Amino acid sequence: MIKLLLEMATIGMTGIFLQNLVLTQGIGTCEALKIANTTRGRITFGALVWYFSTFSALLIWPVDRLMGFEKTNIHARTLVFVILIVFLYLITAGTLGLFGKLTPRGVRKLAYAALNGIVVAVPFYNRAQAYDIWSSLAFGFCAGLGFMLALWLACEGLRRINSPDVPAAFRGLPIAFLYMGILSLAFFALEGKVYLP
Repeated sequence: MIKLLLEMATIGMTGIFLQNLVLTQGIGTCEALKIANTTRGRITFGALVWYFSTFSALLIWPVDRLMGFEKTNIHARTLVFVILIVFLYLITAGTLGLFGKLTPRGVRKLAYAALNGIVVAVPFYNRAQAYDIWSSLAFGFCAGLGFMLALWLACEGLRRINSPDVPAAFRGLPIAFLYMGILSLAFFALEGKVYLP
């Protein structure tokens, strides 16, 4: 039991810091930065991505094993993964709609979160690492937390660099690219894949 907990903790830390799919591979940030322009928006969107990355990992793992995708091509697997994520989205939207908790703006946020690059990437990463069900669940859970961390770092950093001290030529998109690039390099270095000549 302790060995399983230690393995899940290791996978979790990998999902949050070492293999942070946002900062090491740039997955899932485009719409997130537009939607999460307030603290409440960041928390809501981050929680939605966390929810979908966790439960899609839980839903997809058994289907992947039962259907024997070792013998099928990547396109069929991708199609089934996306269909299962859309199914999870529809179940979630329907449940929230029944309780009257879903506004038109909420439907849009829910769709962006469900089809975020992180949510789609987690099952492929779990499969590539040959994770069992618990490890897949731990990685999906922590990938969502890693997304929340990356989103907070990106939004907070971009808010702070919007300063008159930044030269005019670098304001806006150029400084945003520099900031995100340096932040990504820092997380990429944590992964241990930085090779110096």
